[in-house]
Amino acid sequence: MTVDMAGVNGVTEGCYRVGVSFNPSGSIRIDEVKLEAARLIDDMLAIVAKGGDAARSAALAATHIEIACMLTVKAIAYDKD
Repeated sequence: MTVDMAGVNGVTEGCYRVGVSFNPSGSIRIDEVKLEAARLIDDMLAIVAKGGDAARSAALAATHIEIACMLTVKAIAYDKD
């Protein structure tokens, strides 16, 4: 399995998974969180692409980073302070 780090239309898989372009609130903090999560996911997918013993752990990490990003965005969006 190979990972195209340029993705489709210049969007990496990490950017796609966390929906970097979707931020109706316009929150800078949400943009920052999504970009960092996308970078981490792309790092993990590069390990997955190599195969070997670390691939499974990296795949699970990518999934959990995606989940953590969604919950972090929700927390930031709902924080009224």
